[in-house]
Amino acid sequence: MNGPGWHTGLMERRNIAGIRLGGLEAEVMDVLWAAGEPLGARELAGRLPGHPRAYNTIVTVLTHLVAKGLAARAGDGRRYLYQAAGDPAQLTARAIEQLLAAAGDRRAVLAHLIEGTQDPALLQELAALLQENQP
Repeated sequence: MNGPGWHTGLMERRNIAGIRLGGLEAEVMDVLWAAGEPLGARELAGRLPGHPRAYNTIVTVLTHLVAKGLAARAGDGRRYLYQAAGDPAQLTARAIEQLLAAAGDRRAVLAHLIEGTQDPALLQELAALLQENQP
């Protein structure tokens, strides 16, 4: 077996926004990002690489991605359209925002992150972003 997402016969697993995805979930997210528009389950299934997947399998994967907050679903109850809930950076930022919201002391958490950063270039980029976003 070969092609995108295949590794020694198994689909490659990935983490997105701190959420571990199975190989098929990762492939579905790749198709959603590449589409740039909402897709129905059948249309999405037709765009997946490799062997054809059962419609029910794709709907189950999409339902899991919606529950994980990685995909969004809109429809009238008869037909649903799916799209990514954001690009990987947006999804990661949303996960971090949720963690900070749950923290007792957001400032302390951010201070620990900054103090633990060993990359001076990244710290300069963060300083520039902060400067740009000053009110």
